[in-house]
Amino acid sequence: MQNEKWLSDDYAQEIVCLLKQSILQINKGSIPSRKRITKAALPSLFDYVDSDKRQYNLELLNYLSEKNILEVDLDKFNEVSYLRITEYGISVLRDWLDMPFISSQESEWRRVVAESCNPFTLEYSDRLIQLGYLGVYSSTELLQALNEIYAHIPSLIDSDIKLTWRQLSSKFFFGDSKFLDSYSRREKLLGLFTNIHSVIQTRAIQVSVYLASSPIAVLFVENWDTYCLLGKNEDVFLNYHLVYASGFKTSANDIRRRESVAFYFSGDFSKDKSFEKFWFSQDETIFATYFWGDLDYSGIEILKTLKLQFTDIQAWQVGYAPMVEALRSGIGHRPEYAGKENQRFVNEVACVYSENIILPALAETGLMLDQEWLTILPSDVINI
Repeated sequence: MQNEKWLSDDYAQEIVCLLKQSILQINKGSIPSRKRITKAALPSLFDYVDSDKRQYNLELLNYLSEKNILEVDLDKFNEVSYLRITEYGISVLRDWLDMPFISSQESEWRRVVAESCNPFTLEYSDRLIQLGYLGVYSSTELLQALNEIYAHIPSLIDSDIKLTWRQLSSKFFFGDSKFLDSYSRREKLLGLFTNIHSVIQTRAIQVSVYLASSPIAVLFVENWDTYCLLGKNEDVFLNYHLVYASGFKTSANDIRRRESVAFYFSGDFSKDKSFEKFWFSQDETIFATYFWGDLDYSGIEILKTLKLQFTDIQAWQVGYAPMVEALRSGIGHRPEYAGKENQRFVNEVACVYSENIILPALAETGLMLDQEWLTILPSDVINI
């Protein structure tokens, strides 16, 4: 409202009122439309006795038109007949009139908080309004859920019970385990209950592993179909512990902490302890480590992030080499045909092979190739 002194002028109040009504209608979802100017809407424009007030408002409408706040239409007598607030004008008027947009859901949340007589709500009303509507459920239901959390947190802390976010969500938000999957909802909840951290435990990351009987290396595989294919290839499953990489999951910061991982083993179960020793000791000398995934920038990005946790990991040339050869012979897909046009170029070195062979092939051909394309491996698989 700075420098818009006319907003407080007595003569301008008809137009100010009209503008406020229009913003309120827009807040309710109405599309800005041309508003016919009648004597009921702007009486001063039809008052030819008080010429000063009429002239003032005509000049004000002209000013708002020049500022691109309003579009003003004139009739054949050169009188104002229609007004429409422009898209630009909506945002400016919200600022001038101090009318920030509040959704109907947010407005309902504020009303329910203000009318509640619940002791918890009364005590934390300001923080609840600042917290804002959490979404999906009614405001009344959400206050009920928050009150339940408030009532039970002390007993949870005293009993040393630990819950994952999904368990907490299901317990207090109507059996809905995924309600708190939303990061913003978690942040809002933590803003209201700072001590909730003490009852949260990290959800274990599920990692599928096929254990080799004579292991000499660990191979991370990006896609499930290829992981299953390798589990049936004797040259591979005898000598490689296979790990289903599942995108970026196995590169999580705490992936090598025992309490953060739940292994699902198959293959030679007698090798589980030696595999866990490799995994949790972070001793990179126990096994060589490799990654094989899609021949695209996202696949190399997975390799790069895996390197943060498995420092000596390399691209698995046995799998990549025939894919690179195929790419250079014209086999592959354009990124935009497979929804990969937003994959970014990897400019950090993941390993020597990816830098010297894979990335140049991607850049020079403009093609990409998914891992599942290769169903028969070269015979020299174990030569690592």
